[in-house]
Amino acid sequence: MTDLTQEELQLLVEENLIQPHSQPTKRKVSGTLLTPPQSGGESSSSAATSICYRSHSPNIPQWFDMPVSIESAAALEHIGFTANAAHEIYERFLGRPDGIDNPDSLLDYAFGHLYRPNPPTDAGQFMNMVGISTSMQYAILDPKYEQIFQTENVLFWIKDTLRMNYHTLIKLNEKLKAHAKQSLGKKKKRAKVQGLFMREEPAESSPTVTTTLSGPLQYEGQSVSMSQISTTVDHAPPIPPDCQVLYKGKSPAEMVEEDLFRANGNIDMGAIESAKGGDFNAKSAAWHFSPEHETAELYRGFAARRCGWSETWIIRILVPHTFLETLRKEHLYYGRDWKEFVWLSRKNIPDFPSKFSNLTSAELIIGHISKSPDNMIRRIKQSDVQEKINEGHVMTITGGKSTQWAFTKEDAANRLGREIKGKIHIDVYAPLGKQE
Repeated sequence: MTDLTQEELQLLVEENLIQPHSQPTKRKVSGTLLTPPQSGGESSSSAATSICYRSHSPNIPQWFDMPVSIESAAALEHIGFTANAAHEIYERFLGRPDGIDNPDSLLDYAFGHLYRPNPPTDAGQFMNMVGISTSMQYAILDPKYEQIFQTENVLFWIKDTLRMNYHTLIKLNEKLKAHAKQSLGKKKKRAKVQGLFMREEPAESSPTVTTTLSGPLQYEGQSVSMSQISTTVDHAPPIPPDCQVLYKGKSPAEMVEEDLFRANGNIDMGAIESAKGGDFNAKSAAWHFSPEHETAELYRGFAARRCGWSETWIIRILVPHTFLETLRKEHLYYGRDWKEFVWLSRKNIPDFPSKFSNLTSAELIIGHISKSPDNMIRRIKQSDVQEKINEGHVMTITGGKSTQWAFTKEDAANRLGREIKGKIHIDVYAPLGKQE
């Protein structure tokens, strides 16, 4: 995680990808860094993931601001803090014990800043207390995504948004460095060739070149445009009758621990796992999808709203019916058992009643999505579960209640990953740009 060198910076300025900024802690960067390519062509390999670039946001500016250093107060302000909070966190980071040998990152210090004794329960008051910028508050509390916001507490969403924005900043910086390295290689190659044919007369000065970066925002080892595992198409391939279609809405900035795609095209399911403590997975990770595109779109849209410089994805997988038939599968829709099981899962009760043994041993649970945050669920007494958890706690879409397919066992998820190789389509949406 290094900043641009002077040589890299000079090359990028020469190619008109970077311009000076009036503030010394920032620089202006060309909006071409955020622009995905056009879709086109048809799938040529049944083993490849297909990609469709769905939108080119009109909000992407010709130039946008980036901090000069990704470890700075300007970087903290860029990812969502007010100027005062950013400087406070950065000063604490600079004064950390053991200095550069300290393993805690700038983001770790940002997260530490968020923890307060007896915080206010109102989300807006809490965000003001910890110094979250107005634009980030508007994004997190956007009424359009209130249902998604309600699935977790405000601290979760602040940390999730800061993490996405910071990792996006790192990857944008890496993309600039990669382009500069490529340009430097070409420059040295040209100089070597010119040296072989150098004449006595002085060479003509070269004109300034404006460069356009092609390709989507690419994550190291995770770009869905890698030719060996993907192909670009105009539209998603048709759904065969022997498969179940499932969707997941994500930002690639949320997938930082593992790469979704390995170089050989295999799927690393660890990149899209959800932490324990969900509706149907009290004690271990799970892998969540939805059969409803609208449900996945809510999650994608909320990620895009909170991280304006990252592209976002709708991941579509085709799961063979023959595979689903091999799984221990249970259904759990809104009702008395749904209320109790969700309450037990969210409360992380160590021992579930024996009547739920089929659910706790299931490899796949299909049911409705709760939109109640853990801190609300945990305040409910067991004797009040049936009364206080009602239909207002279920996520809804145009056609009714939202549905989740939770693969709750790691072995089943890994088998799923093998089954869907060559059966994945990703709709890539351009970054929204900065929004107030």
